[in-house]
Amino acid sequence: MSGNDDLLTMLSDQAGRLFGDLIDRELLVSIEAGERPAALAEAVEAFGLADALAITPEDGGLRFADAGALFALFGYHAVPLPIGETMLARCVLARAGIEAPAGAIGLANGDSASVGFAPEHLLLSRDGKVHLIPTDGLAAEAQASISRQPRALFDLTTVAPLAEAAWPNALPDTATLGAMLRASQIAGAVGRVLTLSVEYANVRQQFGRPIGRFQAVQQLLAKLAAEAAAARSAADVAWAALDAGQLGHAGAIAKIRAGEAARIAAAIAHQVHGAIGVTDEHMLHYFTRRLWEWRLDFGSDGHWAERLGRAAREAEGGLWQFLTTGCGAPQSAKETT
Repeated sequence: MSGNDDLLTMLSDQAGRLFGDLIDRELLVSIEAGERPAALAEAVEAFGLADALAITPEDGGLRFADAGALFALFGYHAVPLPIGETMLARCVLARAGIEAPAGAIGLANGDSASVGFAPEHLLLSRDGKVHLIPTDGLAAEAQASISRQPRALFDLTTVAPLAEAAWPNALPDTATLGAMLRASQIAGAVGRVLTLSVEYANVRQQFGRPIGRFQAVQQLLAKLAAEAAAARSAADVAWAALDAGQLGHAGAIAKIRAGEAARIAAAIAHQVHGAIGVTDEHMLHYFTRRLWEWRLDFGSDGHWAERLGRAAREAEGGLWQFLTTGCGAPQSAKETT
C-alpha cells in the first residue's frame, strides 16, 4: 500500500466517524429550518480537509482519485457543508499561485452562481482566468431548493474579482469540476440509499416474513446496487483520468451516468420503502431529495449529454475514433475555458 493509500484510508476512517457522530436527522432538520451547523463546521475546519488537495501528492497531499473517494463519503453522510467545493477551489488557487482565503469557497458557473450555505468567496473560470470573488456585498437572491437547505443565487455579471490569474492548464473549468464533484456525491448518496433500503427490507414484515426475501424486492435491490456501482465507477474513472492528465470527456460521462443512477435509485428506494420513506421521521428522503438536487447542479445529465453528443458529432475521425480515444484525451483549450 502506498503512502497516498495509507493517507486516504486514515482520512476516510476518521472523517466517516466524524460525520457519523455529528450528522443525524436532528441536525439536518435544524439546517432546513435555517440554522447554521456551527459545531460541524468547526469540527471539519479542525480536521483540516480543506487544504488536502492544495498540497501535491509528492508533498503528502491527495490525488484527485483520493479526493473522489472522500467526495463520495460526503454524499453518503449528506454532509451539509461545501467542503468538496472548498477543497477543489483551494487546489485551483494553489496551482494558480493565489493565496486561498479563510472560509468556504463555492464554485461558480457563468454570470451567476447558485450555491448553498453562503460561502465567503466564489471561484469562477472566465476567459481562461481564475477569478476569486468575495460574496460580501454581492447581489443575492434566496432560492428554494429541493433539498430544503439554504441556497442563494449570486449575480456575477459586473463584479470585480479579489484576485485573478491564468487558469491552470491541467485543470478543467469550474463547471466540469463541480459536475465531477456532484457525480461522486451522488454515488455516495446512492450507496447510502442502498444501505437504508436493504436494512428496511430485512426488518419490514409482510405475509409472515421480511419483504427482502421476496424475489421481486431482491431484484429491485440488485438493480439499486448496480446503479450505486455504476455511478461510483464513472466518477472514479473521471478523477483518475484527471490525475493522468487525460480527462477528455470523462467528467461529462460521470455526471450523465450519476444523474441516471440518481433517478433510478430514488425511484427504487421509495418503492421498497413505500409510504414511510416520505415521512419526516424517516431518513430516506433526506438523501433522495439531495439526489434530485445534485442531479441538476452544475448542469443536468441532459445538459452534459447534449454537450457530449455535440463533441462526438464534431470530432475528427468519426464516432468510433471519438469513442475509443476522444473520451480519454485531454480537453481542448476551448473546453477548459
